[in-house]
Amino acid sequence: MLLCQLLTFTSVLSQDRVIDVNHLFIAGLFLLMVSAVIYVVNSGFFHLFFIGFQQLKKGLFREPEYMKEINIGLTQWKQRLYKGTASFAGGIGTGLVVLSTYWSF
Repeated sequence: MLLCQLLTFTSVLSQDRVIDVNHLFIAGLFLLMVSAVIYVVNSGFFHLFFIGFQQLKKGLFREPEYMKEINIGLTQWKQRLYKGTASFAGGIGTGLVVLSTYWSF
């Protein structure tokens, strides 16, 4: 940050470009955080917590037989979606952070 301010004063890096670099960096950090949250949830860290809610749901609502077959396919699809989203967000986030770091010099 200090380097960006010094370059702004010497007019090598304009104020508008500093704002763009900052926005890229923040967007990259946000995407990395999204990727990390998806990874932690899929790793089973909250598994016991989610099991309790599933038991409450089974006790309160009855599930039809045909929904059990559909839920197996849906669970596999959701896992693939979460894995793809985490990979995409992590890759784009890393790219934005690296790009903003490169442009700041």
